[in-house]
Amino acid sequence: MLDALRTIEGGGDRLTLRRATPRSRDHLLLEYRDGRGLPVGAQWLGDSEKIQRVIDETERVCGVVPTFVPTAAGQGVIVHFGGCDRRLPALSALLRRPDATLLAHRPERRAVVRLTIDGQTRFVKMLRLGRLEDALARHALVSGVADDGFRVPRVIEVDEDAGTIVCEALAGTSPYENGGWSAAGWRAVGRALRALHASAIAPPAAHDARRECDILTDRLDLAAVFTPDIGERMRAILPRVLDALASGDSPACAIHRDFYDKQVLIDEGGRVGLLDFDTLAMGEPALDLANAIVHIELRMLQGDLSSKDADACARALIEGYEPDGTVVSRLGAYADATRARLVMLYAYRPSASAVCGPMLDRIGEPAPACASRVRLRPGSRRLRARVAPVPGCPTLCIVGCPRSGTTMLERMVDAHPRIACAHETHWITRYAKKKHGLSRRGLVTDDLLDALYADRRFVRMGVPRPDLETLVREGIDYAAFVSHVFDRYRRLRGKDLAADKSTGGHVRDLVRLHAICPQTRIVHLIRDGRAVCLSMCSWKKAPRAAGRQDLWKVSPVGTTALWWRWHIRTMREQGRALPNGIYHELRYESLVADPEGQCARLCDLLGIERSDRMARFHVGRENPNGHSANSAWQAPTPGLRDWRTQMPADDLELFEALAGDTLEDLGYERRYARIGVAVRRRADDLRRAWDERHTPRPAIHVRPAALQEKTP
Repeated sequence: MLDALRTIEGGGDRLTLRRATPRSRDHLLLEYRDGRGLPVGAQWLGDSEKIQRVIDETERVCGVVPTFVPTAAGQGVIVHFGGCDRRLPALSALLRRPDATLLAHRPERRAVVRLTIDGQTRFVKMLRLGRLEDALARHALVSGVADDGFRVPRVIEVDEDAGTIVCEALAGTSPYENGGWSAAGWRAVGRALRALHASAIAPPAAHDARRECDILTDRLDLAAVFTPDIGERMRAILPRVLDALASGDSPACAIHRDFYDKQVLIDEGGRVGLLDFDTLAMGEPALDLANAIVHIELRMLQGDLSSKDADACARALIEGYEPDGTVVSRLGAYADATRARLVMLYAYRPSASAVCGPMLDRIGEPAPACASRVRLRPGSRRLRARVAPVPGCPTLCIVGCPRSGTTMLERMVDAHPRIACAHETHWITRYAKKKHGLSRRGLVTDDLLDALYADRRFVRMGVPRPDLETLVREGIDYAAFVSHVFDRYRRLRGKDLAADKSTGGHVRDLVRLHAICPQTRIVHLIRDGRAVCLSMCSWKKAPRAAGRQDLWKVSPVGTTALWWRWHIRTMREQGRALPNGIYHELRYESLVADPEGQCARLCDLLGIERSDRMARFHVGRENPNGHSANSAWQAPTPGLRDWRTQMPADDLELFEALAGDTLEDLGYERRYARIGVAVRRRADDLRRAWDERHTPRPAIHVRPAALQEKTP
C-alpha cells in the first residue's frame, strides 16, 4: 500500500511522501513534499463515497476543487494544494499571504503556519472548529505556572471563528536542529521538565497506563493492515510491553505527553522553552522522561549522535530531572512503550523506516542504562507531596471589580448553612506567584508559614499554626496546602464546605488560581461600571482601589472608567480560557432584583441544596447607623446607585467615552450614541496616560487583525 503512495503526480508537480498517519483501515493522513521541498497535505481514502463527500464539501467550503489522484478502483489520494481544507476553512486564505510559510498540515485536523508580522516571526496554529477552546485552556494552565523553570510561547491573538491561535516565536534552538546539545543543555531540560511535573496544575484529561495500552493496541491493528511486516513482529513483542505497563503505577502529575527534543528550545542564556501543550494530561511522569530518552536513542540510530554522546545526553537529562525511585522504576516500561509507538510511527515514513528494525531489537532491554547509573539525591522526596489536597476545597471563589457587590454576595454565600466563606484571601495567588517559602520542588516550608502568619488577611482565617506545621513536616505542596487551609477554616466554622471572596487580588491570576484550586468554581460578579463609578467616587477607601492610580488626581471618573474596564476585560479573558464549567458570570443587577432565584441557581451550580437563608443574610444584623450598604447590612436593593439620575451628564459622557465598548460587550445600554469632540479629546488624553502606565497583557480572546490579509 505505502509503496504505491511514495510518489504521485498532482497539480503539475511530482510529490514525494514524507510521512503517513493511519486514521482507520480505509483512511491515511499524508504529508508530501513538492519539488521545492515544501509540505503538501493530503489523505488517502479507500471508500469512493467518502472521497466524493470530501471533494464536494471542500469545494463548497473553500470554493476550490481539491486534486484527486486515483490509486485503485474506488481508492485514491486527495491533495489539499494551497491549504484547501473543509475542516480548516481559513487555511487557504492564510496561505495566500506573501509572508506565510506552511510548516505542517494534517488534513482536516490541524496546521501550523509561520508568518512575519511587523518584522517579527509569529506562528499560527490552526485547529478544527470546536478544538480551539480546549487547546487554549491547556496552554493557559501551563502559562499560569511558567516562571524561571521554563518558558512558554505567549499567545498574542485568537480567532475563535477561524480556529487560529497566534503565538510569539520563542528564542532558542532545538537539539534536533543542532545535532545535540551539551550535557549542560540537557541537564537544563531535565530541570524544566521537573518544574512542569512539580507544578500545581491538574489538567482535566487523564492518560494512565491503561490508556497508553489502548493506543498501542489500536496502532498494532492498523500496522497489520498497512505495514504487515512490522505488524507481525510487533504482534509477538507487544504483549510483554503491555504487561509491563499494566504491572505498576506511580503518583500522577501534569505531563506533556509528547515530550521530546522538537518540543524544547534553549536560548543563549540557557533558558528552556517548552512548546505544544495540546496533549497535556494527568499521568505518570516516567512517560515524559522515557519519551525524551528514547528520542535521544532514536537520534543515535538515525546517525545524528554517537553512542557515547547519546548516553551523555540522556544521563544529563536524568540528572537534571532528579527522579525518585518510583519514577525510575517505571522508566523501563514506558521506554519500551515509546519504542513500540515510534516503530509504528516511523514505519510509515519511507525515508526513516530503516530505524524500525534496530528499535524493535531494543524492546525488552532493561530500563535505559543511563538511568540505572544515576545517583539519586539522598532523601529525595516523591514527585508529588505526601499530603494530598482536600478534593474540591474551596468549592467556590467569588471575584469581581471592587464596588461591584462582591461583599453582599459573600455574605449570601456565608449565610448558607453548609458554606463558610472567607474574606479577601489575596494570599492564595500572591505567594504562589512569588514562590516565597517554597522549596525547589514546590513544597511548603516554615518560611512560608512565617510570611503567612505575618499577613493579616491570612491570620483572620483563624487557622492555628500548629495544625499547619504538622502538614509541612509531612511534606505538602502549595496547592494541597491551600486546600487544607480552607478545610481547617470550614471546620472551625462548623460547616461542610469552604468558599472565598477576593476582588482585585485575583484580577490577573484566574489561571493561576485555577492551577492551584482546579476544582474550584469561579463566579465573576459584574456590575454596570457607571454604578461602580458612583460608588467608588463616594467611597472613603477609594485610595486603596482606583484612587491608587496617578490619574485619580486628574480625573476620578475617567480613572474609574479605565480601571473598571481593565478589571472586566482581564477577568473575562482569563476566565474564558479556563476549562468548561469552571468560570461563571453573575450580574449584580440580576442578583439584587431576584436574590432568591439567583441564590438558588448558584446552589444548583455548586451541587448543594438551596437555602432561603442566603437571600435573608441581613435579617437580624441590620445596623441603621451604618455609613454604607455594607456596614448597615442592608438588604439587596435595586437602584441603590442609579447613574441615570445620580451621575452628572459630563461624568456620564466621559465614562462612556472611555468604557462604552465594554458596556456594550456586557449588554448595558448607553446614554450617548455619539461623544462630543471636547469629551473625546479628553478621553483620548486619559487613555494615553493610562496606557503609558500600564503594560497591557496579551489578549486571549480577540479577533486577530494580524491574520487579515494586508492590502498590497
